Amino acid sequence: LLSWNYKYYIISAEGITSNSGVILRKTKQIDIPAIRSVSVNQGFFGRIFSYGTLKLESPLLTKPFLLYDLPSPFKHSGLIEKASLEAINKAGAENVVIGA
Repeated sequence: LLSWNYKYYIISAEGITSNSGVILRKTKQIDIPAIRSVSVNQGFFGRIFSYGTLKLESPLLTKPFLLYDLPSPFKHSGLIEKASLEAINKAGAENVVIGA
């Protein structure tokens, strides 16, 4: 029971939140405009059953933000990339630093 891990994600226009844990709850969040790279990792069974891991990278994070066992990962990847580009365009190109 102590090792049981309950995890869910909330994806909105403002950001992505990862919530996990039953006894010890843990929440992580990344803002959509901070995302610079989105990649999908699918194993053999993930391709068959349409699930995978999304890897979100940002210069503001020390390590990637991972969304595990996400259904339809390519669909979610496209939605996140689109929202990130819209946020960057809304903020204006002068406020965005890509690479360092």
